[in-house]
Amino acid sequence: LRAPRPQWQRFLAVWLGAVALYFGVVFTLAFTVGPKIAAGVNGKFWPRLMASEWAFIAGLVAIALMAFALIASWYRLGTLRELVASARYAGRRWTLDVPASEFVQLAAGNGLLRVLTLGQAGPYTEARMLRLLVRNLSEHLPGEGDESRRGDPECDAA
Repeated sequence: LRAPRPQWQRFLAVWLGAVALYFGVVFTLAFTVGPKIAAGVNGKFWPRLMASEWAFIAGLVAIALMAFALIASWYRLGTLRELVASARYAGRRWTLDVPASEFVQLAAGNGLLRVLTLGQAGPYTEARMLRLLVRNLSEHLPGEGDESRRGDPECDAA
């Protein structure tokens, strides 16, 4: 087992994405329903927001949470790929060749299943994820794809 490489670039992208989503939601709310709330607070009464305004707030927050979940699943895929690539057994190594779009789509579907079933579909979603990972796992024998032995006549003859 080799030490996995740090995933700083992916982590930074997720972190910056979360900060951008947060400020996007805050500024959007500040410029849409914020003035009504500020007027009510300054007037010493809590403003009554209409149902459409509450729906807008809930929808905006839900969209931001879903966007963050998609960004986080992209990070999770990169981490899984690195962990799989760092494993070795009897000279064999593995790669995880899952397309990012397929992984993110499955993660979004699994998240929706968990929310809509109040967590009861958790084992089913884990099985779906495991099936995807196993289906896209590739094994490489010793010397196969070894960049350090390219051009070696012994390696090229086989």
